[in-house]
Parts: sequence; C-alpha cells; structure tokens
Amino acid sequence: MTADGADDKQDDRRYLTTTFWFRNPCLRASFEKALRGIGALSKGPYIEGRPAFRRTVALTDLCAELLGRTPDPGFLHALDGQGGRRLLFSHQEAAIRAVFGGGNVLVATGTGSGKTEAFLYPILLSLYKEFLEGRQPGTDPGVRALILYPMNALANDQKERLRDIAMRLKESGSRFRFTFGEYVGSTPEDKREADEDSLHALEKAREYGELVYREDMRKAPPDILLTNYSMLEYLLIRPKDSTLFDNGAASHWQFIVMDEAHQYTGIRGTEMGMLIRRLKQRLREGGREGDFTCIATSATIVSNDGKLQAVADFASVLFGETFSEKRVILGESAPVGGTPRVELSAEDYGRLRGAGKADLLDFARDKGLEVDPRADIPALLGSILLSDSRTLRLIDALKEPVLVADLARSLFGEAEDDKATSEALEQQIDVLCKARRPSGEPLVTLRYHHFLRALEGAYVSFCPTLSVSLERGSKGEGARFELAICQECGQEFIVGQIRDGRLQEAIRDPSSDEFGVSYFLPLGPPEYKGLSVENAVTVDAPSDAPSGERADCATVHPGRPCAGHSSGKRRGESADACTDDEEATMLDPSHVLCAVCGRIVEANMDLDCSHGHFLKVSLQDSDEDSPDELRRCPVCGRKGRDLLKR
Repeated sequence: MTADGADDKQDDRRYLTTTFWFRNPCLRASFEKALRGIGALSKGPYIEGRPAFRRTVALTDLCAELLGRTPDPGFLHALDGQGGRRLLFSHQEAAIRAVFGGGNVLVATGTGSGKTEAFLYPILLSLYKEFLEGRQPGTDPGVRALILYPMNALANDQKERLRDIAMRLKESGSRFRFTFGEYVGSTPEDKREADEDSLHALEKAREYGELVYREDMRKAPPDILLTNYSMLEYLLIRPKDSTLFDNGAASHWQFIVMDEAHQYTGIRGTEMGMLIRRLKQRLREGGREGDFTCIATSATIVSNDGKLQAVADFASVLFGETFSEKRVILGESAPVGGTPRVELSAEDYGRLRGAGKADLLDFARDKGLEVDPRADIPALLGSILLSDSRTLRLIDALKEPVLVADLARSLFGEAEDDKATSEALEQQIDVLCKARRPSGEPLVTLRYHHFLRALEGAYVSFCPTLSVSLERGSKGEGARFELAICQECGQEFIVGQIRDGRLQEAIRDPSSDEFGVSYFLPLGPPEYKGLSVENAVTVDAPSDAPSGERADCATVHPGRPCAGHSSGKRRGESADACTDDEEATMLDPSHVLCAVCGRIVEANMDLDCSHGHFLKVSLQDSDEDSPDELRRCPVCGRKGRDLLKR
C-alpha cells in the first residue's frame, strides 16, 4: 500500500462500479465521480506510531527468581526461542509476577504488545514447577488452564504458538512436557472423523503433546484447554464431556483466561459472567478447593482517561472474582531519545533508502554526525535518524493516529504539491521502518488504519443536473431519491414510499404497519410509447460523461436505452420476455413526480407545485409476499429474488 492508500481506494472503487453497474452512462459516470469524492468510501489512511515498550528483566532471570532455580536451557529456549535471553516488557514482567503468585490481573496494552506471553508464560511456569516437584509427563492428567477466545481464529493462532513451544521443547532435549488441546466445533471426534487432507498434520502434532481429537481430551484432559464461549456451554451440559470436570478432575483447574475481554459487554457480558459462575460451581462440586487465578486481556478496554478502578470493577463482575486497581496492568513506553542536530531533506531520505554501510558512513560524515563504524546498517540508520529533527517531529506526531495526508503536509510543507509531500513521507517512513537502536529495538512501530464505510445507498437528483450522490438529503436544489438497479441489465429505479403526497424514504421495518417499498421506473422522451416531451425534465449531463454520449443523455432515459445506446442485455438475453400488453402496463406512466420537492400524483392529475420540473414514472408491482421486493425487471424481463440492488 502506498502512503496515501491510493491503491486500496482504487480497488474499492473498481469493485463497487462493477457490482453496481448503471446502463445509463450519465448515471454511471456520475456514480463513479461520487465514489472518487473525498471521504465517499473511506477515511484515511491514518498512521499511528507506538514507541517501543520499556524492557526490564531477562526471561531466564525472572524464571530463576520465581522458581528458586534456573530452568533447564531447553525450557527457556522453548519459551522465547532465544534461550531465555529475551528482555521482557515491563507489563509482561508485572503480569507474570502477579499471575505466578496467584493474583487476578487484567493486561490492557495495545495490539502486538505481547499480551499472550503475559498469561502464557506464568501458566507454563506453573506446569514446570509441577514437573520440578515430581510430576512426570503424561501422568495425573487434568485441565490446569482454560483459555477462552471470542472467535476460533484467535484460538487457532494460540494453538499454533503452543505447537511451536512444544516442538522446541522436544527438539531441545528438555525432559519437561505439557499437553494442550483446542476443543471447538471443528475438532474431530476421532481419527476416523478427521479430514484426510489434515490427518497427517494432526498425527504429527500429537507427537509434541497436542490432543487433536475429542476422545483423547475426554480420556486424558489436557493441561491447557482452548475453547470458545459456545463450546464451553456444551462441555458443561453434555454427559460425555463430564470427565473434564467430575470425579476429581476439577481439582487441577487453576487458571481461567479470557482473551479480548472488551468484547463481553452488555447482554453478551452478562451471559459470559453467568457462564463463568456456572463453570466455577461445577468445578467446586467436582473437587476444586483453592482459589482460581483469573486473567483478562484487552487492547482497547482502557481509554485515555485511565479510569482503572472502573476497569477493575468490570473484570470483577465478569469473573465473579476480586480485581484490584493495582492489578490492571498497562504498557510503559521506552523513551525515544535522540537529539536534533540536522534536518534531513526528502532527497536525503531517498539516499538513505537503499544505502549500504559504506554509503551510510559517508552520509553521516557529510552531515557531521558521529556514528559507530562497527554498527550494522539498521543501527547506523537509527543513529542518523535520532539526530534528525524532522524524524523526531514525525515520531512525536505519531503518538496519536494522524491522517497521512495531513502529516505529509506538516512535515514537508516546502514540497511543491501533495504528490511530492506524499512521496517524501513515504521515503522517510520506509527508512524509519528499517532503522533500529543498538539493542535491536525499532525506533517506533508503525500501524496504518484505513476505515472503509459500507454504502448506505445511492441517490439521484434530476435538477439542476442529473447526478448520483452517496448521501441522503437535498442541498437546497433538487430532491434526492434513493436508487436501485437491476442486477441483470443495470436499469435504474427510483425507490421510496408515497406519504403525505410526497415520495419519501421507504419504511423497511417489517414490524411497522407502513412496511413496504415502491419501485418507480423513470420514463422520458423522446420516442417511447408516444410520450410527449412536454413537461419532461431536461438536465445537463455530467461534464465527465463518456464522450459521444452527452447529447443523448441530456434527458432522463426512458425504460429502454435511448438512441445511440446499446439495447443488448448486460448478461445475455432474458428467457422471460414480456408480452406487448404486459410491457405496455409496466412501462406506461402511472405517476408524475416533481424533481424539486418530491411531490407525486397519479399521471391523470396535476401537480400542485409550481417548480415546473416534472418526471413521468411508472410504478412497478412489488411482490405480494415480500412488499419490499421487486422480483421482475420490466426492461430486461428477468425474474428472481433479490433482483434489484439498493
């Protein structure tokens, strides 16, 4: 994606113009123009920078402190892939200490901040402690930790992470092992029920301690159970799953983890709270005597006002356990550092973008900057950028999401136009993403946000020009009417409901007594069915209408293409052609509509307004069983449900 998101916007427009195809070229051109309008489809892109989180203690040192001895190297390597040398974020350390000590915590840090490690590491440390105290792999089975996810995609991601840890455990020669299993709707009952394409992968996963079949989890419940809200309800009520809870199996349960806890608000939160209380009661009845350790994570539950006690109260109600304000753990950003000594130009970022080490050393010397000649390319880039006032302003601006276009103009106001500012920012960001501190940490982690809106409809106005808008309401000129188009031929229809003598927005609530939608086919001169040009709406075609078609489109088209336009069907000839009598009925004018105020009367009556912009339309019969649907297009003859797109 480019810095301004132009590629994504173009793809969105292409999809919509293909899906909503108007046979009327003037409407088609106007619709495309509306889609190109600022903010029509999307808002953004925004860019946000998250400075690196403050790091504190190495994983190996924290594990040794909590366990009272240093774990074996294989276990440490399995956790972080670096032999335990990885420095933990401050919020990870705080959470691990609290959870390992039996406290309830809510980890409220941003996306990509390592919240999973904050609850997974203390769970695995607890299992490792059991191992040190004499529990051998495969003995004393029972669930120790339940991890609940709001959707299976998150559970699948966690399962893959546990697979990697289990694989590293075995490959590193550690004697410690743990079991885990994902019990969701797609989990096969046994080997015979497994999909043939995935059978090999499932059998391979079993070698590392994963329980991949339901029957295996019932026979020997895994140490870590991954599931979702709906499946947990089934587990609690199905007799065949009782081995997870009854006959002493519940005595091992300790951790209850709820990922993405912010999703459980309102009615859904009440249901989840009741489910957790049922679970705990079932476990108490099954032999659990000690306290539960409850953990929640969320990237969005804490707002900028930082009302931590309210968040703690939310978690307390959700779990039915006590959460204190001190156990709401937030992230702590590392200081950016840096001292502005130079201000680099757009050309400078272009030089840095693909520079080798020798080029970077020459660049630093030319700018009078001191750098470590032994550093690698990312570290050299980091040293240079931390001396650049423009980069430091960029990092400061990214503390909050900001529109890319606004950011580009504020940083490169000297550029000749918006395209130049966008290109300059793109080069600067590219260099920034490659730069690192001497420790290997990025200077800042960047995220783009692109907000796409669903079309709420398309609306047509007939004066002063024929045009399509994506917004309701008039701007003081002509009235705007909702549009629908035939998916087969692209014929447009005016959509609404006659109330108080005007064509107004239709009521689509089936519970309403006024539920229903009326579809009007716009008719116009010059030659069809002998209609007179008198009182027909004359409009100017959009300036960007297709060349050679502006004159033909100077009036609203009748139900069939006007002279000079193709009369072929969009997707082939219809098999349901109308008879002449049916066609006459469906295409004769039934009403006259004022294009300025929306007044509408039957065709044999006079409009009681003085605007003088009249449009003859033909009311089409909606379906008897579905009064909000038109199931036959009078132009192409196609029949079917959902024939028209609104």
